[in-house]
Amino acid sequence: MGAFGAWNYAMQRPNLFKGIISVSGGIMLSTNDTLNLVKDKPILMYHGEDDDVIDVNESISAYGKLRKLGADDIELRIVYNSNHFITDQVFSDSYIYDWLKKKANLKVKKRTK
Repeated sequence: MGAFGAWNYAMQRPNLFKGIISVSGGIMLSTNDTLNLVKDKPILMYHGEDDDVIDVNESISAYGKLRKLGADDIELRIVYNSNHFITDQVFSDSYIYDWLKKKANLKVKKRTK
């Protein structure tokens, strides 16, 4: 329940986070009330196109609901030809580090293998 748990925690404590990065998950408590708590945060979502654990439509649906509520700093990156276990691909993607630097004003080092 990694991404589901992270979304739930972010919605319970929205002031604790500058933004949200979600990998291969959806939002369990996706009501307008809970989503309104995080819709103004920078959000980056990754999901494997061929995820056989959590259907990619969970992220697509969450993205759509947030956009409908007015979230405009949100991105959904589908990792094509990949399943649920995309962590290595996500953290090897230089985009995530550029996003963190830009959105959270963080100094981050790229992960090396």
